[in-house]
Amino acid sequence: MGSRWHGLGQHVLDPLALDLLHPALAATSGFVSLRVNAEDKAGGTVTQTVDRAYGLK
Repeated sequence: MGSRWHGLGQHVLDPLALDLLHPALAATSGFVSLRVNAEDKAGGTVTQTVDRAYGLK
C-alpha cells in the first residue's frame, strides 16, 4: 500500500464518477489504492479500502 493517503474532500462529479490526478509513474509503486469514508445522517460510518485497485501506465 502507498506511503500516504490524499483526501479528495467532496470533489465527486456525480454519484458514480470522480476525477483523480496521479503523480508521475516513477514516483509511485505503479498501483493506486482507494479508500472511501462515508457517514450517514444518523452518525453511522463505514470505511472501505481497495489495495492495488488499478495499475498505472
